[in-house]
Amino acid sequence: MGSCFKIVFLIPTELEFRPIVRAFCKAYGGGGFSREASVIDVAGRFLFVRCGIGKRSVKRSIRSFATKLCADLIVSAGCAGAVHPGLLRGTILLPETVVNDHEQKITLALEAFADMPAAVRCSAFLSLQKPADREAKRAFRKRHPDVWALDMESFWIAREAAAIQTPCALLRVTADTAEERIPGWVLCADGFYHRFTNLFFGLLYRIRAKKACRTLGKTLGCWLKRP
Repeated sequence: MGSCFKIVFLIPTELEFRPIVRAFCKAYGGGGFSREASVIDVAGRFLFVRCGIGKRSVKRSIRSFATKLCADLIVSAGCAGAVHPGLLRGTILLPETVVNDHEQKITLALEAFADMPAAVRCSAFLSLQKPADREAKRAFRKRHPDVWALDMESFWIAREAAAIQTPCALLRVTADTAEERIPGWVLCADGFYHRFTNLFFGLLYRIRAKKACRTLGKTLGCWLKRP
């Protein structure tokens, strides 16, 4: 067995990974951030891993390091799409369960973050195999009234963690609201105008997502730094 970390954070994309780790290191101290690295060790206690998007990437990522280290807890961290109509951008969620689009459910570990004042405890979280627009979110809300938000990785992270007998928790921050959507005139535009408007809304989402992830990283760093 190799190194033993207190918590391993799995973060899907570079867009989420950089702002979370940088804000965490600044708030917690004792760690260095490298722009090129996909694995960051903070003070020998916390490991941040960029795991990729979707089921296959998560499996490959967890199985690649599962035999090399032990962990007290695996955490799925990053952005989420809001499904609950009352959620605002930048809300940190701590779900009790995670389900997939085949109605399979996994119960999550809450003990490590149960007293975190900034985290909103919610009943269920949904993991899909493809992104969902506003209409799809509404449909999911009707079928799963207890679901608050969704992503594409957390169910598979929880299942792989269970396979190696390690508790798993979710800490996701909403990067949008349930009712947000790209305006219809953007989707109907053609040619250069279409590419330009999609680029604009894509950049706007990236700015909001990075801000939300910085909030999550700073909150985690301050919380875990406490005595």
